[in-house]
Amino acid sequence: MIKVLDNVFDEKYFCSTLNECNLINFKTGNLFDFNHVNFPFYMSKDISKDDVASISKRDKAFGTLKTENSINTLQWVHAVVVQHRERVKGTFANSEAYPHLVPMVTTAFNKHFPDYKNYVLDRMKLNLLMKSPYIKEKNKFYNIPHIDEPKRHISIILYLSDSDGDTVFFKERDFTINTNAKLTEIARVKPKFGRMVVSDGHYHTSSNPFDKDFRLILNTVFIHPDEDLN
Repeated sequence: MIKVLDNVFDEKYFCSTLNECNLINFKTGNLFDFNHVNFPFYMSKDISKDDVASISKRDKAFGTLKTENSINTLQWVHAVVVQHRERVKGTFANSEAYPHLVPMVTTAFNKHFPDYKNYVLDRMKLNLLMKSPYIKEKNKFYNIPHIDEPKRHISIILYLSDSDGDTVFFKERDFTINTNAKLTEIARVKPKFGRMVVSDGHYHTSSNPFDKDFRLILNTVFIHPDEDLN
C-alpha cells in the first residue's frame, strides 16, 4: 500500500499547532520560517550504515540497501518520540513538541485509516534535508533505500514544506541484503505542504532538494499491536 492524501489538516489548525510548539512561524500561504532559536535540530546521517560489507546482522534485518543511485547525505533530526528499540525504560516523549504533534498525526491517521487504529505508536521524528553538493543531477540520485521497521508497521510521512526532493518508493518489501539485490522503483511523491503519504513496509528513501533550500518532513511509524513491545 502506498497512499497519498492532500490537505489532511485544516490550515488554520495545522499552523496554530506548529506555532504552539515553536517549530515554524506561519507567515502567509505556504511560506514558513524556522524558529531556530527555540527549536533544536541535531545532525545525523540519512542512514547510519551504507556500506553493504559493514552492515550488521541487525541492520540487514531492517532492510538497508545502497544502490548505484543512492548517496548517504547528512540531515538534521529532531526526535519527538524515541524509537522503541532505543528507548531507556520509561522514556517515550523526547520533545516539548510531543503534546502538539502526536495528537495531530494520530487523529488524522485514525480518521483516514480506521482499519489500523489499533496500531501502536513506535516513533516520530522531524527530518530536515538541505541542498546537497553531492546532488548534481535532479531526480537521478536519492538517499539510502530502507524499510522503517522489520516488524509489521505503517509509515507516515507528513510534508511540512513545499519543496522538491521526492520520496522514492520501491516494489520490494523484505529480502536478505546482498550485493546483487535489486530494487524496482514504483512511485515518487513530491513534497507539498499538508500532504501525507502512508505506506506499509515498502523500501523507500528521501531525496535532497535540488532547487529549494530545504525539505522538512515529519516521519511517524506505527507497529502492529501483536508485535512484541518488550
